[in-house]
Amino acid sequence: AIANTLWAMATMGVKADTALVEAMKRTAVNSAQEFNPQAIAITLWALATMAAEVDAELLAALSWRAVVTAEGFIPQNVANTLWALATMRVKADPVLVQVMSRRAVEMQEAFNPQAIANTLWALASMGAVLDPLLVEAMSCRAVHTAHGFNPQNVSNILWALATTGVQPEAQLLHAMKRQAQATVQAFNPQSVSITLWSLATLHAAAQGNGPTSGSMASSASASASASASSGFSFSSTGGLPGAGLPSFSASSLPPPPAHHYPLHQPHPLHLHQSWDDGSDHLPAAGANGKGGGGAVSLDDDA
Repeated sequence: AIANTLWAMATMGVKADTALVEAMKRTAVNSAQEFNPQAIAITLWALATMAAEVDAELLAALSWRAVVTAEGFIPQNVANTLWALATMRVKADPVLVQVMSRRAVEMQEAFNPQAIANTLWALASMGAVLDPLLVEAMSCRAVHTAHGFNPQNVSNILWALATTGVQPEAQLLHAMKRQAQATVQAFNPQSVSITLWSLATLHAAAQGNGPTSGSMASSASASASASASSGFSFSSTGGLPGAGLPSFSASSLPPPPAHHYPLHQPHPLHLHQSWDDGSDHLPAAGANGKGGGGAVSLDDDA
């Protein structure tokens, strides 16, 4: 009931400082031992979405519960939990990070592009040291699902690797650059700037003659706000061969935004709505991640 209520409030845009939200947070602390993985993930997702004030006691209780129930986490639970903590600017808890990373490795075949990108983005945002096994698992999965990556996913995974100093395997880098080229028309200024920063930091953009650099430059030039958003000058003289971009090194680039939050909120899965006919349907999520009406119930009690 707690997770359901908070999820509904978050999707309706309720303000986080209401008395009901505070009451739900207190109740969650007292009943944390009853939360299942889905309830943990949705509760944290809802609080992060509402920009609720960080409650150290609640975060400690739910983090502990997440560690205890880690074997029941599915990829969406892992991604949403970590995304929420990163969005609330919580410092990474080493034990929780280790447990969630291990679970992600175990469930790697079930991760989709958004879950891959959000998981790595969240860990990097919290300043966590990426487990090599996690990087290998997520990289392998990203290569196999690269065709499903949207511009936000591409920029987030590259940013996460660049920020944590992890040099991606050539196969992953090639797959992301190829997908960036395929979806270049859908890139917005933020995704362009973050992707270029990440590629430069990873010493990929220095090649200059790949199709992605040129395509991305054209996309950025089409937007009047691209250069302001990124801090780069796309009209500088002298540039990468055929790319229309100035030649720069990673050390000369400004850092990306400290908190490059996903442009679209992740929508929690496995919520079921109970309809008058007694049937269950997954809530219909719109572009903003909001579900339809109806009473929402979790699989378990929390």
